[in-house]
Amino acid sequence: MRLPTALVIVFTISGAAAGAQSPAAKPVFELKNIRPLTPEGKSFMGPVWSPNGLELAVTQDQYTGLFLVPAKGGALRELTGDFRAGYRPRFSADGMKVFYSTTLGNQPVVMEASLTGGRTRTSFTADEEVHPSGVRVKTIDDAVFVTTRDGQTKRITQGEDRYFAPVFSPDGKKILFNGLATGLHVYHIETGARMGLGKGSNGVWTPDSSRVIFDVSDDDGHNILASDLYLFDINRFGRLRITNTPRELEMRPAISPDGKTLAWDSGGRVYAGVLVEKLPGK
Repeated sequence: MRLPTALVIVFTISGAAAGAQSPAAKPVFELKNIRPLTPEGKSFMGPVWSPNGLELAVTQDQYTGLFLVPAKGGALRELTGDFRAGYRPRFSADGMKVFYSTTLGNQPVVMEASLTGGRTRTSFTADEEVHPSGVRVKTIDDAVFVTTRDGQTKRITQGEDRYFAPVFSPDGKKILFNGLATGLHVYHIETGARMGLGKGSNGVWTPDSSRVIFDVSDDDGHNILASDLYLFDINRFGRLRITNTPRELEMRPAISPDGKTLAWDSGGRVYAGVLVEKLPGK
């Protein structure tokens, strides 16, 4: 990937999504200080930020293994070589452990890898996510189910698609999930309202729970032909485009805990850049 010192990106907003916003109010974004975090010659992807924002977990092809890389760049450190360990791993709240799914004896398990060394099998289930508030979400037979704090379980999808990868918003009020054919969806736990975000994959929440950043890819059934990064502003602008780079395949975005730095992978390397938002004329 070429490394411009500043990449200026103008979001394209449809009239329906923008509502009463005038064209002059469209935000302009710059990705500054774009830098590679992983070396050439080896294929790395799938960045995930640690809670303190000082390092990221990354993985390799087919989500094999987990490695730590400093957010400012530096030597990688391997945590595990387990198969599929890099698919949707998550850090513990204190940032000292990484939880990941893999298989032992053909059985799905959740393991924890300590940043100080060692791996341990946990009692967690691979298809369930638990928010600190006590609300749970899981997938069963391609459907998404939510269990509230009082133990009531509700199915929030029907049989119109095959759904997967549910994830809570940081505030615990919404759930983002993927449909194989219908793209990304957001479910509001309190109201039961559901919003379709359109085509997209690998969605992540911004720290304030108001936006989702994701990639939109095109393929020929075998290879990815194009991929760019998008953002959906739930409360204001709707679906917005971040990158428009035909020669690059930006995928699997991750936003830092302070919401200032965006990481992604492209062409076998993981990159990071400072995301600066501006309004025209300011």
